[in-house]
Amino acid sequence: MTPEQFDLIVEQRFERLNSATIAACRAVIINGVSAYSAEDAHKCGRGTVSRYVNKIHAEVAFCEEVANHAKKD
Repeated sequence: MTPEQFDLIVEQRFERLNSATIAACRAVIINGVSAYSAEDAHKCGRGTVSRYVNKIHAEVAFCEEVANHAKKD
């Protein structure tokens, strides 16, 4: 996922996330930091970052599926 894709997904689908959770998710998805380390660094609750990372990845997968389907038609 590119930083631009990350920003778009978070802005459009997760606008209520607090800045610490967004920063932690960015660290995991873009920079490859472990969710556990990101939770510690950004003071997020246990499991929060991995849960939102999974949700963000699911949104990207859905967008890719829709885009691929649209190309076929």
